[in-house]
Amino acid sequence: MKKFVSVWRNIKIGWKFSFSVFICILLFAISTMVTFAQLGGLNDQLSKMDQLSSTAGKMTEIGSIFLAMDNAIADYIIHPTEENKEAYLEIRKTLLQAGEDSKKEFNDAEETALFLKLVQNDKMLNDLFYITVIPAVEQKNTQILSGVRERAKVLSDETIAALDELRDMKMKERNDSVHESREYMAQIAFTLIAALIGSILISAAITLLIQKLIMMHIKRVIDFSKEVASGNLSSADMEYGGRDEIGQLTDSQNNLKNKMKAMVMHIKETSKELQARSAQLNKTSSEVNEGSQHVSATMQELAAGSSAQSHASSDIAAQMEDFSKQIEKANEEGSSMRQSSEQVLQLVASGSHQMESSVIHMDEIMKVMDSSVREVLILEEKTNEIASLVTVIEQIADQTNLLALNAAIEAARVGEHGRGFAVVADEVRKLAIGVTSSITDITKIVDEFKNLSKHVAKTLGSGQIRVKDSTHSIHLTGQSFQQISQSIQQLDERIANVGEHVNTIADGMALVNRAVEEVAAVSEESAAGIEEVSASVHQSSVRIRDVADSSKMLKDLSDDLTKLVGAFRI
Repeated sequence: MKKFVSVWRNIKIGWKFSFSVFICILLFAISTMVTFAQLGGLNDQLSKMDQLSSTAGKMTEIGSIFLAMDNAIADYIIHPTEENKEAYLEIRKTLLQAGEDSKKEFNDAEETALFLKLVQNDKMLNDLFYITVIPAVEQKNTQILSGVRERAKVLSDETIAALDELRDMKMKERNDSVHESREYMAQIAFTLIAALIGSILISAAITLLIQKLIMMHIKRVIDFSKEVASGNLSSADMEYGGRDEIGQLTDSQNNLKNKMKAMVMHIKETSKELQARSAQLNKTSSEVNEGSQHVSATMQELAAGSSAQSHASSDIAAQMEDFSKQIEKANEEGSSMRQSSEQVLQLVASGSHQMESSVIHMDEIMKVMDSSVREVLILEEKTNEIASLVTVIEQIADQTNLLALNAAIEAARVGEHGRGFAVVADEVRKLAIGVTSSITDITKIVDEFKNLSKHVAKTLGSGQIRVKDSTHSIHLTGQSFQQISQSIQQLDERIANVGEHVNTIADGMALVNRAVEEVAAVSEESAAGIEEVSASVHQSSVRIRDVADSSKMLKDLSDDLTKLVGAFRI
C-alpha cells in the first residue's frame, strides 16, 4: 500500500484526473458491449419465433395441399381426363416439395413421428389413386370407387389432424420462445441499468476521491503559505513524499521558508551588530569631535603664546596618534559592516529566486486545474452522446411497436390462419413497450450523471479560486522581499558613504600629523604651521560632523531593518 501511495504521488495531477475519465469511459464501453451482446441473443430469440411461426404456417399450407389432392382424386373420379390426372400429379409434387422443406424443422421424436405419419398417409393416398382409383375408373366399378372415397376421406382427416397437432406443437414452442424473450428483455434492461448505475457510482467515487486528496494537500500548502506570508517561520516543514506538482510546490515552500528563516536570523544578527557598530561609531565620532575641539583650543593657545608651542605640539601629536587609531578602527568596522550588508543582500536575492520558483509552480497547478475542468466538460459531452443513443433506441422501440401493430392488422385480414402472427405481433408490441419503459429509467440515470458532472466541475472551479488566493499570498511575500532588498541596498550605500568619509578623515589626520611635525621641527615657521593646522582641524571638524550625521542615519536605517525583520517569527 505504501508503494502504491508513493507511485501515486509521483504521477502528475493532470494524469490523475485523466485516469478517472478513462475509468469512466471504460466502464461505459463495457456496459455498452454487454448490452449489445445481450441484444444479439434477443435477436436470436426473435428469429426463432419467426421460424416457428413460419413452420406453423407451412403446416396449414400442407393441410390445404393435402385437401387439394383429395379434391383432385374426386375430380378424376367424376371426370377421368388426363388434365385432372396431371393436376393431381402437380398437386402431389407441390406437397412433396413442401414436406421436404419442412422435414428439417422437426427435431424431437414426437414431431418426427407425426411427420412420418403424414408421409405415410401421402404414400397410401397416392397408392390408392394409382392402384385402386385409376383401374376402377377404367372398369367403371362404382362400388370400389365409393369405398375409395371413404378411405381417402379417412386419410385426409388423419393427415389434417396430424398437421394440426404439429402446428399446435410449433405454436407452443413459439409461445415458450415469446416468454423466454420477455424474460431475456427484462434481464437486458436490468443488466443495462445496473451497469450504468455501477459505472456512474464508481466513476463518481474515483473522481471525488482524487479531487479530495488533491484539494487536501493543496489546502495544506495554502495554509503553510499563509503562515509564511504572515511572518510565522517557526512552523515545521511539510511532508508529502511525492514528485508531482504538489510535491514540487511543497519542497519549494519548505526551501523558501527555511531560507527565509536563515536570512531573517542573519539579518537580525547583522542588525544587532550594525546597531552596536553604529553606536560605537557614534561614540568614536563624538570622541574625535571632542579631540578636534581640543586641538582647536591648543591651536589658540599656540597662537597666544609661542612659549607653550613645544608642549602643545607634543600634546597635539599624541592626540593625533590616538585620533588616527580611532579612525582606522572606524574604517575597519565600516568594512565589516559593508561585508555583512553584502551577505544579507545575497540572502535576499536567493529568497526572491525561491519566491519566483513558487509562483511558477502555482501557475503550473493553475494550468492543471484548468485542464481537469476541461476533461470534466468532455465527460459531460460523452454523457450527452449516451443520451442521444438512448433517444435512438427509444425511436427504434416506437418503430417496432408500429411494425407490430401493422403485423397485427395484416394477421387480422388473413383470418384464422393469421392468428399465430397476431399473437406474435402482440408480444412484439409488448416487448417494445417494455423497452420504452426501460429507456425512460436510463434517461433519468443519465440526467443524474450529468448533474454529478456539473457538481464536479463546480468543485474544481472552487479549487481554482483557492489556488489563485495562494498565488496572491506568495506575490505579497515577494513584495515584502523587494522592500527588504531595497532597505538593504540603501543601508549598503550609507555604509559606503561612511567609509568614504572615514577615509577622508584619515587623509586629513595625515595632514595634521605632518603639520604637527613641521611645528615641532621648525619653530620659526610656527605661525604658518599653526594656521595650516587650524585649517586642517577645521576641515576635520566638518568631516567629523558628517561622520556623526552618517552614523546617526546608519543607526536609523538599522532600526528600520530591525522593525522589518521583527515581523517574522522564527
